[in-house]
Amino acid sequence: MRIAPAVYALLVALAMPRTAYASGATDLTSEGRSALRAGDDHRAVRLFTEAIALDRSLGEAYVALAQARMKLGDAREAERVLTTGLAHAPTHDALYEARAKARRALGWHADAVVDMHEYATRLSTIEVWQTYADFCGEGGQFPAQLAAWRRLAALGEQMQLEALQEKARRLVHALQLLVDRADPVLAPSLLDPSRQAMASLAKKRVQLRGPAPSSLKAGRANGGK
Repeated sequence: MRIAPAVYALLVALAMPRTAYASGATDLTSEGRSALRAGDDHRAVRLFTEAIALDRSLGEAYVALAQARMKLGDAREAERVLTTGLAHAPTHDALYEARAKARRALGWHADAVVDMHEYATRLSTIEVWQTYADFCGEGGQFPAQLAAWRRLAALGEQMQLEALQEKARRLVHALQLLVDRADPVLAPSLLDPSRQAMASLAKKRVQLRGPAPSSLKAGRANGGK
């Protein structure tokens, strides 16, 4: 009996050892990155998808596929890809960073901050902690941003980085005013005009930020729309 070429290829693939699958998936991911750099985004998506089909634990393929989806303007699909990737490759740190960026693009600031905090905790580098602090500021999470810059101040002192220490001191001071002194909830009767102005600015930033992350989560629970 003659076996169709597609069936034969499938049988050969099934007979391949695990290492061969991993090697093939890595090669497809590399080829997909080349396609992405060349501007062939749809081909890159196909190659990354094939790589994941071969090896579902290949974290870099999920990250690359999400990057391609983001480039195509589909942040929602990128977020889904990365969530799936974390289920199959939870130790691949870059998945947290990529999902944080996808969630920020979707406006899910609270979720983005959680992912970036996980990424910063895992890598614990100055650059990543600074990115986490920026995410906190974008999401209006000023106490968390204050904590991040205190950590950066300590890192600057440990590593004897004077520029970082100076920047951290300035931002810690400013955030302390915003969180402890200028917050309209914590100090509603404060009479200092400059602090009242800071409180008003903080309140406006929160109002302009749009729907709260909790409402966005509810929307996702009802179908992601």
